[in-house]
Amino acid sequence: MPSWAVKSGSFRSDNGMVTGRVLTSVERDGLNLGDWGRLDIPDLEHVRIRNAAGKVRDISAKGLLRSGTNITGWFEPEHGIAVLGGPSTELLRIDFATDEATVVATLDRDPDEDLRFVSFHEVGSGVLCLYERGAVFLDMDGHSLWLAKHKDISAKFDGARDGMAWFRSQWPPDQVGHRFAIRLSDGKQVSG
Repeated sequence: MPSWAVKSGSFRSDNGMVTGRVLTSVERDGLNLGDWGRLDIPDLEHVRIRNAAGKVRDISAKGLLRSGTNITGWFEPEHGIAVLGGPSTELLRIDFATDEATVVATLDRDPDEDLRFVSFHEVGSGVLCLYERGAVFLDMDGHSLWLAKHKDISAKFDGARDGMAWFRSQWPPDQVGHRFAIRLSDGKQVSG
């Protein structure tokens, strides 16, 4: 089985500081995590870290890769914390300093795997994970603060303002542009 890993992109938070990296797509050659090494996926049970000295550490992927290797995530390089998600129900936090993997949220996924998506967005002092039936808000250490459900399978993150995360509908045609908000302090839907 070929090795796969997520590709990263820089993220600029609301305060203009780059604090983490949103991991956005899959590539064959692995992902360079700087001083932490290189992340790849050797099989459906593990993620692998290979450091500059060549030391290889396999970390349990729990159920993250059960539905495939098309994963995305968020990485905090100072402390070596990553949160990964994909089409499975598990949202996985990996601490590269301890090689510890923990399921931080179990997502209520749509039965149709073709409709499933996960995206990560730094918002204020945390990370928002949006998926087709809800959102999870994580602290900067990758621990879940709350999980909220929503009913808009086409929701797209539209930014954060005044302590709320805003989302916009992408379909059906009569709902395009409809907006709703979830309060960041407690995950309660307050608009829409």
